[in-house]
Parts: sequence; structure tokens; C-alpha cells
Amino acid sequence: SIIGLSKSLGILTIAEGVEAKEQFEILLDFGCDQIQGFYLGKPLPPDTFQSTFLSNGFIEFPSTSISATGLSL
Repeated sequence: SIIGLSKSLGILTIAEGVEAKEQFEILLDFGCDQIQGFYLGKPLPPDTFQSTFLSNGFIEFPSTSISATGLSL
């Protein structure tokens, strides 16, 4: 499988578009590293995302700055 090949090469696997419990469970069984999709949560407006996840400390981002030459961490 693609997941097995990726793991043998040391590459992180991410499954996108997971919409059902069955898909989620199969991907976990296969050893997929990260999963995203409507099964885990629908898109949120920025204000709701911030108040739900960022303000409560669920997600932490390194400090970043954006300049004319691009994003720097």
C-alpha cells in the first residue's frame, strides 16, 4: 500500500477527505499518521476556530512573521 511504502521511506502519511467512521478505522489500522476530513470536523469560520482551539490552548503555533521575502519561523 502507499502507506506502507511511505513508512518504509520515512515519509509522513496524511489522508484527506475522510468522511466516514469506516474510512477512519481502516486508515488507523493501516498506520496512517494524520487524518483530516468531515468525519473529524467541518470547516469553521476563523473566529470560531480561534475561540475553540487557539484561545483554549489546544493548538500552539511557533511565533511567525511575514515579510516581503516570505514567512519566517
